[in-house]
Amino acid sequence: MTKKTVKRIRLIYGIVLSVSIIVVALSLMACSAHIYLTGDHTYTAEKVAAYFSLIAVPTYVCFVLILGGFLLQFLLPEESKKKAFTTPVHMLLARSKRKTLAAGPVLTADIQAEEKRRSKLRSLTISVLTVAFISFLLYSLNPSNFTEDINSSVIRGFAVMALCLVAPFGIALVTVYRNNASMRIEAELRKQAQMDPPVPPAQSCKNLPSQIARFSILLVAVSLVVIGLMGNGTKDVLTKAINICTECIGLG
Repeated sequence: MTKKTVKRIRLIYGIVLSVSIIVVALSLMACSAHIYLTGDHTYTAEKVAAYFSLIAVPTYVCFVLILGGFLLQFLLPEESKKKAFTTPVHMLLARSKRKTLAAGPVLTADIQAEEKRRSKLRSLTISVLTVAFISFLLYSLNPSNFTEDINSSVIRGFAVMALCLVAPFGIALVTVYRNNASMRIEAELRKQAQMDPPVPPAQSCKNLPSQIARFSILLVAVSLVVIGLMGNGTKDVLTKAINICTECIGLG
């Protein structure tokens, strides 16, 4: 079997599996909404099983397709692609330092400036993290910040935590990118001084989209949590937990 045929089979399998998962997910949401809107809210295992029996077939098909993926991987394994190894910038700088120190001191004003800049950034990051941690700890240990209104207390706690996280997180990101740039500049300066091997071009921009995507997902998650809290969601969750313990499990 040719590589092109194997690639086509894997592509078709991926499309079919994705469609199957989407169908099962939509069916599950529709069935859950139907139970909530038309049910008598006295749920038993028999009633829930009767509702969800309507989507049993697509669910079983999805499970079979997932298991078939393991068989497909065994019969038609995907060829592994070797990724080009890129030497991390801190290793390049360490290598440059060893060579320049062996050849003699070459600490110019520019190199010293880069080292001082990185040291100041690290100190600033550690200081901000320490202040934020102590501030949130003092807030958490103060009983007067927690009243009988659970929802308001949780909202205030999340607000304080957000304030204590935004500044350290932002400064840490700036520190990471600025330190990488500074180490690359210093390695280049040492290379020029002692004819060190050429430093590869900057690679930090390649990781920028993934960092932005992760930060965006984090912001969306935090926003959804805050929206739930603002809508008195803490009380709803507590009420549902009480109902589960007293009605379903039978502690009441």
